[in-house]
Amino acid sequence: MSELLLVRHGAVAAHTHHVQLAAQPDLPLNDAGEEQARALRPYLRNRRFGRVLSSPLSPARQTAALAGLEAEPDENLIEWCSVTSSQTTSAKPGLGDRCGTIRFDTSAPITMSGEATHAPTARADHVLAEADTVLADGKDVVLVANANMLQILAARWLGLPALAAPRLSLATGSLSVLGSRRDNRALLLWNFLPRAWPPL
Repeated sequence: MSELLLVRHGAVAAHTHHVQLAAQPDLPLNDAGEEQARALRPYLRNRRFGRVLSSPLSPARQTAALAGLEAEPDENLIEWCSVTSSQTTSAKPGLGDRCGTIRFDTSAPITMSGEATHAPTARADHVLAEADTVLADGKDVVLVANANMLQILAARWLGLPALAAPRLSLATGSLSVLGSRRDNRALLLWNFLPRAWPPL
């Protein structure tokens, strides 16, 4: 049965930890991130992929290449960003208003700046609809992106709203697998860290 694989990009040169799922400048992978990406190779090389997509941002593109994947860039996989009025951001030039900072906690109201709340859901649904056509042909699909977009994709795969995404935590360099069991869409593998176990 064909499956949809989600790869979170490896660790980057700098990361903001005090804001959950913060958007970052378009930074390269650090040494640990490169190792994480290479560690994915044994888990991907025997797959029959009908389509390989990545965010056009550097961490995803680098991760795909180091994992042995020839990925097509897809702007629908760029992270969803909203900005609180007290926050500033540093996003990649040329990405327009899409990229900023996203906070999923409910301790404070969020003032949106950039994409409207429904926009990442629409982007995720578009990616999944295209993936479905490939999966129906019996081939796997792999998506390489940052955590929050992959979380939204997984939530939408399960029929959940995008705001359920933070319940689906993802580590850098992780591999997850979405599929179906008994005609129900399911998480078949989640937040798998390749260096912790031998290849499947």
